[in-house]
Amino acid sequence: MPVDWVRIEGDSMRPFIEAGDLLGVRWDQGGNFKLGDILLARAAAKPWIVHRLVGYDRKTSGRLLVKGDAAYVFETFAPELVWGHIIAIRRKGSARVCFWRVSWLDRAIAHLSRWRLRRVTFALGFLRRNLLWSK
Repeated sequence: MPVDWVRIEGDSMRPFIEAGDLLGVRWDQGGNFKLGDILLARAAAKPWIVHRLVGYDRKTSGRLLVKGDAAYVFETFAPELVWGHIIAIRRKGSARVCFWRVSWLDRAIAHLSRWRLRRVTFALGFLRRNLLWSK
């Protein structure tokens, strides 16, 4: 499976993804998204955004409701503004690449993000990061 690597600069996905991490992107514009997916999106004249899919906005018929794990606010995107899934992370100094799709823990983080339970989602993100890198 071909993967392109992009470096993340922001802190909105901490602690699971940190500034300086390389993210493996599978380009899949407007594809089949699952709750808990980490998506790469871009609206016109805005920077690239990496956020987790936490649901669908019922008010705007099918727009994706996304949020960074460490962010306070939700954003909505039309599915066609999503360019791909993040399917791998390469951490500082580590040549190891860990592929995943959506785990039960990613779905739990997505559900809890909807309730704005930042401390719990932060703890689960930290657990998810440790589980991913403990192998």
